[in-house]
Amino acid sequence: KGRKGERERERESQRKDGRKRDMETFEASEERMRSRLVRLVSVRSYPGYEHEAMQLVRSWLQEIRMKYDRSASKARAEGRRVEVDFWVDSASELRREGNMMGEGGNVEQDDVPVVVGRVAGKRGGKTLVLTGHVDVPRWEGEGDGSEAFRAKEEQGGFVVGRGVADMKSGVVAALEVFETFAQENERGSFVGELLLVIVSRKEDGGLGTRAAIRRGYSGDFVIIVEPTAGLSSSRHPDIVCAQAGFLRLRLLVRGKGASAAHRLEGENALDHFWVIYRRLRSAELTLNQRHRETARSSDGASPPPFLPFPTNVGIVRGGRSSDYVMEDLHVDIRFPLTAGESTDSGLQRFLKILHDAASEDAWLSTCPPKVTLLSCAQSCSSPTNAEGVRCLHKAVTTIFQRTPQTSSSSSSSDMTLWCNQAQATTVCFGPGDSHLSHAPNERLAWSMLMDTYLALLLASSMYLQHSARSMLEGALMRRRRAAEEGSGEKETLEEEERLRRELAQLEQEVKEAETESVVPPGSPATGGSASLNPAASPEESASQSYVSIFWDL
Repeated sequence: KGRKGERERERESQRKDGRKRDMETFEASEERMRSRLVRLVSVRSYPGYEHEAMQLVRSWLQEIRMKYDRSASKARAEGRRVEVDFWVDSASELRREGNMMGEGGNVEQDDVPVVVGRVAGKRGGKTLVLTGHVDVPRWEGEGDGSEAFRAKEEQGGFVVGRGVADMKSGVVAALEVFETFAQENERGSFVGELLLVIVSRKEDGGLGTRAAIRRGYSGDFVIIVEPTAGLSSSRHPDIVCAQAGFLRLRLLVRGKGASAAHRLEGENALDHFWVIYRRLRSAELTLNQRHRETARSSDGASPPPFLPFPTNVGIVRGGRSSDYVMEDLHVDIRFPLTAGESTDSGLQRFLKILHDAASEDAWLSTCPPKVTLLSCAQSCSSPTNAEGVRCLHKAVTTIFQRTPQTSSSSSSSDMTLWCNQAQATTVCFGPGDSHLSHAPNERLAWSMLMDTYLALLLASSMYLQHSARSMLEGALMRRRRAAEEGSGEKETLEEEERLRRELAQLEQEVKEAETESVVPPGSPATGGSASLNPAASPEESASQSYVSIFWDL
């Protein structure tokens, strides 16, 4: 009894030491993310001018590699390395490759810098990609941007600055996940590999992601850390599994010139475009009403409050002077593609709208508008029951204490490139309000950054078969401190107890998975069907069973 009591005291002491280390690690992560976000936001990074921001991210990755890779000689010998790849691609070459998501963008700067970090586990397995961009579109009236890019901390736990929401906070959170796995690499405690892909010129046609995919980088599951809060009634981030495509079109509406004094002798192109514009709005309303009815009937949930398939007239140019009737009108339009719709099909739908407009305007029927396709982005989607999506869904539910919606988005992102070109299951999930993307007043709550980091870390751990114990401890301490600041003692104790039960369950299942002999599915002992991989080694069979414990987290 004395020896048993001594062992119990020793184990309890070890648990206390472990919790203390976890708390210290979490606090260090929190302080590191705060410092990095302020530094990264303070760097001006307009499309084509991201070199300074990319070099900053590169320096952080090099620090991580020097810190953890050098101290793990055994890990390097076993192939468990921490690697950094930095290169500068050519924008002109990438533009020539095919359909572009942009309209030319910054043609003065040809450099497209990209940096990739890679950390490999104890053996081969699935590849998880965390990716984000550092470029921020320019707003008129910002001047050189020195004031707009100055990160400012506000009362109430907010940070304000250009690019905070879209998407430098997501980049910082993904970088911290990468550093955590680089540290775990020394212990060889996960399977597969984690890639961190940070790109430039996303707002310029996705050039950085095109460069990364062309260099051979891809994965089994890709998480783009775009801001996804505000897509539903919740203020917390949701998971975007589908993205609407679009066509960028330029419309030339021809008129007939005449003196302003005799305008009835001419044909004003603006008058005739107004007929087309009304038809575009009517078609937009019909398309979105049909989508909302389908969404309501399929899952019973109310559809999103925004337009899933918006049509936008962005630029209108025309006329020589107020003394002349407008002869030509140039209009740039973003026209939506529905799920699975091809470019040709979407273009035919747009031409049908023009044909209907001509039926009520005699001038348009005799002088039809000219349509030019500038660029396009295909629609894309990922299955919501994919393994990576389920891991992320459970992690978000655990950390945010709410069930996230798996939704679609009409915003442009690199999701279409990762889905359609890299053939990877891809979702968007990241900190920040999507309504503040590209806005001059971007702001983010520190608590959202920390919770999103924990959710990404927990999802990555489950996907790469790494014990989530320290992550749950970090979540427990994060919640405990937040409760102490704003909640009552009852809520604090309830939250602690909930997370401790989940932690105890996970540890018990891990222990059972390590000690019990695993019988491969389909063996005579189980009476199941034939195994899909009869030649699988015991280690591979064990890993297949081991990953199943995380679904009950």
